[in-house]
Amino acid sequence: MTGSSSTQPSDSSAPLLKGTPEFIGHFESLISNFKNAVASAIEQIAKEEQESIRQTASASDAGWADLSSQITVQYSDEDKELKYSVATKNDTEAYKVQTLEFGDEKNPATGLLRSRANRSRDGFQDRVTELAHKIAMGGK
Repeated sequence: MTGSSSTQPSDSSAPLLKGTPEFIGHFESLISNFKNAVASAIEQIAKEEQESIRQTASASDAGWADLSSQITVQYSDEDKELKYSVATKNDTEAYKVQTLEFGDEKNPATGLLRSRANRSRDGFQDRVTELAHKIAMGGK
């Protein structure tokens, strides 16, 4: 095949095709939405865990009932897990929490915080993944 063109290409010629393939924007959006969904899922699971352990503590006859509203569950970015703690108001409450959790010579340990943290650790990743997927796909 022979042929010729009356114009010569120049260094400043425009590309034959230009633009961004549509799928790139789709995946950028998907990644961004999933990051937000993971953050929302972690926040929701931490709230659910906090409510659950507070209910358990308030129903406890071991002494946790008075402290139940002060129990907090927060996600640690550094450790990538939930952290369970009690926001005490004074040294007396701090000592009570230590005694309830770890025991002393007169009182056996209840281990409420440690046992809950240990139980939640196993399913935390699966719970976050499942809930983040639901959130990202438009469900709750």
